[in-house]
Amino acid sequence: MQVARVEKGRKTLVDNKIVDNIAKLFEDEIEQIRAYAYDTLIYLADFQFGVDSIINFDIIQILIDRLILEPEESILIQVLSLLKLLLEGERAPSIVLSTQALSRLNDHLKSENKFIRELAALNLGSISYNERGKEYTIKANSIKPL
Repeated sequence: MQVARVEKGRKTLVDNKIVDNIAKLFEDEIEQIRAYAYDTLIYLADFQFGVDSIINFDIIQILIDRLILEPEESILIQVLSLLKLLLEGERAPSIVLSTQALSRLNDHLKSENKFIRELAALNLGSISYNERGKEYTIKANSIKPL
């Protein structure tokens, strides 16, 4: 019964286009509100339906922008975690390659925070999964810092 409620909640988020409103909270002044917004989308992305839905709401570009705009490391970890989940979606890698993601992820490979470095590397690995991604990753000079 609990599982059915959870699935209904996820479906409601998508059907009522609440994902857009949640993404607006990424810019909130209050750190905890931003953290809850990311937690919500990470939870939604726990299933392929959620991943595809978030991608369809054009959240990827917002996340790429948050890679340089988010001042709190703990929330940056959430941004990188959500991006990693979304990269499992079929359309995500090609969308990401049309952004500044590679250079921003390269910058995070230099972070003092080991979790940020690890997630940046995992995201680069997901991006370079296919041939096109490998070419872009090489051109972005991502290999040497890895």
